[in-house]
Amino acid sequence: MSRAQSLPIVHSVLYLSKELAIVQYAGIPRSALRSIVNYVVVTACFAVLGSYAPLGGAAILTTGLGNATAIGIERSFDGAIIKTVTEKTDTVASSARRALQTMGFKEDRTAAADGIITIWASSPRREVQVKLAAISENTTRIRIDVDRGWIFREDPSTAAEIMIQTELALGKRG
Repeated sequence: MSRAQSLPIVHSVLYLSKELAIVQYAGIPRSALRSIVNYVVVTACFAVLGSYAPLGGAAILTTGLGNATAIGIERSFDGAIIKTVTEKTDTVASSARRALQTMGFKEDRTAAADGIITIWASSPRREVQVKLAAISENTTRIRIDVDRGWIFREDPSTAAEIMIQTELALGKRG
């Protein structure tokens, strides 16, 4: 973490310390304050790391986790990457296929049912599933799952890169 990125955290902790000093003066026991401070600090650290589910429910923004260009991409609790884009579903499907091809994945099959297009692709070490759901005529929700095939199966960094490459193919970045 760079110094510029850590400054807001330092200011927040200093502000929190000042507020807790005021609360302690109001007669709240010191042990209760320690518990509150520990919870807040640990929660803030996990929030910065982007891997603490209670803060964001089942999805957490991955912005600032070494992927600063991934603004608006969510990570679900099961490791999938999710984003909504303003494009028709068919346009997003062709861009996703182009992104997968660019990254060296082989498209295995495609299925369409109930307004959802699912694209399966693979490489020797990963299996990819891209689900495209039409939210409206010009809005599509993209969900990308990448499976390593191991005990810890999900690979959110590869899924995020597929999302970024899909956006590049759409002309939404760059």
